[in-house]
Amino acid sequence: MQVHISKGVKAPRWAWTDGLHAYGQAEVSVALPWPEEDPRDQQVKDLLRFLEKYVMEQHGRILPGQTMRYGWTMLRFREDEQNEFGQGTETLLVEELRDPFKFGELTYVPGASRALQLVGIQQAVIRRNRISGDSEHPHRSKMVLVCSRIRPETIASLRPLRMERVWEPDSTRCGWLIACVEDDHDHEDVDELEEAHLHHLVERFPGLFAYLALPVGTLLLFTKEEVLVFGPGEQDGRADSSPLLVKLP
Repeated sequence: MQVHISKGVKAPRWAWTDGLHAYGQAEVSVALPWPEEDPRDQQVKDLLRFLEKYVMEQHGRILPGQTMRYGWTMLRFREDEQNEFGQGTETLLVEELRDPFKFGELTYVPGASRALQLVGIQQAVIRRNRISGDSEHPHRSKMVLVCSRIRPETIASLRPLRMERVWEPDSTRCGWLIACVEDDHDHEDVDELEEAHLHHLVERFPGLFAYLALPVGTLLLFTKEEVLVFGPGEQDGRADSSPLLVKLP
């Protein structure tokens, strides 16, 4: 499969697949509201390659009206009934959640700009801290394990705070354990652990969001002054050079 991106500065530009039909899949296009040579062009290529991988591995088709998780947010696909893309009405157009940090009635808008922004924030943490391993961007519906002394209403102020991706993510859990650092609290005791909705914690403490895609084995220590990042297998941490997010992107 090839990915093509239109040139110029006039919005919208388009990125589209060429070759999904070989799998019995309608081609997919996404509107780009930014001008030519924007670095997000590479991100949208990665998105379309992700869709190709899905079609190949699932041995199924993406159908009109279907939704799909993409990192924290959701994508939806619709028929190009008005020929907006200009290549006929059979192409599927990508839409995304208008506000991926709100729950309730879901509203979708054309394109994938917000989805790419959110993935980009999490990938930037991995790059600047030189972390190796397989990244995994958790969806907003996932659960996280927390020690019983942590609550959504206190997590933003509790310091120091320990956060470790201990387990491989599964269908419900994102693999993170968030805990206090008190010596009298045994986090190996399952009775001292609880499940919490990841989105509730991120809502109260936006600074968590950027770190959520770090690979299994990563450990973070949030202090009052900085965030120390320990990559998988590392004994010495490094202070993240970027300040914490103070509001959701």
